[in-house]
Amino acid sequence: MPSAKSNGAPQAPNNHLFIASQELLLQRAKNDAVLWIRTTMARNGITFTQLQTAGCFETSPQVARHIDLTVKYKDALGHTWDGTGDMPEWLQRATHAGQSVDHFKVDGTVVHSG
Repeated sequence: MPSAKSNGAPQAPNNHLFIASQELLLQRAKNDAVLWIRTTMARNGITFTQLQTAGCFETSPQVARHIDLTVKYKDALGHTWDGTGDMPEWLQRATHAGQSVDHFKVDGTVVHSG
């Protein structure tokens, strides 16, 4: 009995492995950033308490506020757009492939961000 790979057709990459490798890369980048911060703090004699006192960890009202966005366009993968600003890449790709923008129009669901 021939295997599924013997038909000569290219096989789709295993998305689980791709996602796992992306997560590992992200974690490595975070670890590298933390190491850089600790090294820089040690090199300059800066303590965590000094950073707190300087207000480095306080959230400003601008950052802390929640923003309600009205979703006007949405695709099957969950990408959304409120219709303002430049058209996002996912919607540009779809329209360049011949799909109508109206195909992605939704009822105006409100989502909370921030």
